[in-house]
Amino acid sequence: PPSGKRIETRGVYIFSDSSSGEVTVKFPDSNIIVMKLYCNKFSAASMPKVKFVGDVDESLQVSWNGLSTGAKIFIVLVYREV
Repeated sequence: PPSGKRIETRGVYIFSDSSSGEVTVKFPDSNIIVMKLYCNKFSAASMPKVKFVGDVDESLQVSWNGLSTGAKIFIVLVYREV
């Protein structure tokens, strides 16, 4: 976010073609997990109306582990700056 602002999530969608592993979207400083996709069970996860607010100047972080070789991840994040 711009300096002095916060990110407020409004919706999150994660898609992957992996058959294993997990993908996580979170605010790393405040340790708020916004969403997690377990690829061995699901190929998509959606939370169309979810509200999480990060700390001032805190960005969102996407991390993954254990994904299939060559796996693709697609994330849609609806947010506003507050």
